[in-house]
Amino acid sequence: MIVVFDVDGTLVDSSSVDNQCFVAAFHQIIGIELRDTHWASFTEITARAVVEQLLPDTNQEELRRIERRVQADYHRRLREVHAANPAAYQPTPGALEAITRLRQTPSVSVAIATGDWHDTISLKLAAAGFDVTDIPMATSSDRSARADIIRLAVERAGCSLADAIYVGDGPWDLRATQQLGIPFIGVGRKVARLRAAGARHTMDDFSQDELPGLLTQIATSR
Repeated sequence: MIVVFDVDGTLVDSSSVDNQCFVAAFHQIIGIELRDTHWASFTEITARAVVEQLLPDTNQEELRRIERRVQADYHRRLREVHAANPAAYQPTPGALEAITRLRQTPSVSVAIATGDWHDTISLKLAAAGFDVTDIPMATSSDRSARADIIRLAVERAGCSLADAIYVGDGPWDLRATQQLGIPFIGVGRKVARLRAAGARHTMDDFSQDELPGLLTQIATSR
C-alpha cells in the first residue's frame, strides 16, 4: 500500500494566510484579483493550472516565465509571514504523528502530491515541523493536473497506482482520485462537502487515530 498525502489543509493548517499570499502574488504579477467567480470556473485547481487558465491565449514559454514570477512573489510573501510569525504554519492535529507511524509501518509507503509549487510547499512543510527529506513528492512544479501529480508521486515512490490511497481535503482532490480510480480519504474542514460529493471515507483530522482503521477497511475491500 502507498498512502499519498495532499498538504495544504491536510497536513499543514495555513489556509487563510496561504490564500492571502497566493491571491496577492497573482494580483501583483498578473494584475488579476482572484475572486470566487474565478475559483468556480476553474476546471483544475493547482498553482500551475491557475496560471494557465487565467492566461489561456499565452504561449507556453511566456506562461512558464509568468509562472516563475508568480511563484517567486508568492514564496517571498510566505517567507515574510513566517518571519513575522513563526507559528503561522502549523501541522493539522495529529498529522505529524500520523506520518511518523505510517513510515514505521511495514509494507506501507508514504508520498506527497500537492497542487502547490515545490519551493513554496517545502517552506510550509518545514515550518510546520515535517521532515520530508526521504518522502517522494510531486508538485505543481512537475505537472499541471492534480491527477498527473498524484500519479507521478506514486511513480517516484516506486509503487503502483493500483496500491495507492490519496488523503486530501478538497473536492478537487476527490475528483482527481475519481479520474485515477483510486480510493480517497477526506480530512479537514470540508468533510461535509466531501461527503456530499461522494466521499465514502472521511475524518475530521488525524488526532483520533482513525487513519489506520480506514486504511485497513479500504485494503480489505479491494
